[in-house]
Amino acid sequence: MPAPKLRRNSRTFSLSLSNSATGSPAERMRSIASRFHAVGEWHPWVSQVQHEGPVRIPVDRDGNRQTERLLESSAEHHFYRYRMESTGLPVRDWHAELRVDDNRDGSSTVVWSAEFEPVADNVETTARIGNFMRAGLDHLAATHGNGSVPFF
Repeated sequence: MPAPKLRRNSRTFSLSLSNSATGSPAERMRSIASRFHAVGEWHPWVSQVQHEGPVRIPVDRDGNRQTERLLESSAEHHFYRYRMESTGLPVRDWHAELRVDDNRDGSSTVVWSAEFEPVADNVETTARIGNFMRAGLDHLAATHGNGSVPFF
């Protein structure tokens, strides 16, 4: 499995993963993945999501929760951007984007990218975050497409 794209600039890390879903037109994937409050509907590690207005609180299977605030979304361009306001993860200054691209060949690509500053072990922290993001993207492709293509 190839490693996620990871860039380091000073203390900030950028992590970007994507996954294509064959047989899943962009409109179908957008309706599933591009709703900010719906992460619990497609991410297998999220057991519930509480939300009010532009804030969502995903809760994982172990009961860990984090607070995320929607910063921007575009139905026309099929993306949303958000920041992490509180988390048990050893990170700060977390900003992320989830975008659904139409490949114009009967498939779509979901791109999930995040920028953050680890405040603990950089390798372990980025691996945890990468595993979480990958699990969500792979689950989307497997359940709403005809399988998964490794991120690139």
